[in-house]
Amino acid sequence: GIDCWPNQMRSLAAVSGARGHARCLERYPPTEAWRCMFPEYFADLISTRTLIVQSLYDSSEIQYTLRLGCFPGDGPACSQQQMRVFQQMPSQHMRAWAPLVNR
Repeated sequence: GIDCWPNQMRSLAAVSGARGHARCLERYPPTEAWRCMFPEYFADLISTRTLIVQSLYDSSEIQYTLRLGCFPGDGPACSQQQMRVFQQMPSQHMRAWAPLVNR
């Protein structure tokens, strides 16, 4: 897939001058300040209880992030390679959530 959504968020932050978590910004060089928009990179700094609400399969990710061009089980049939990419999505989400969930 293409790192589409994270790239859009990085661009939005750059255009808007958005700032991230202050202690997170101390952790990374300015070229990596974008990490402070994604809690997986600074979960250890979050003291507020967090409720994660995210599906393992998100139709917008299939279309805009993975750019598969197919929808498993609904719509154009997926190739074996497209299905492998699709099936990796849940484990990628769980790895990203792990720093928050496993605290």
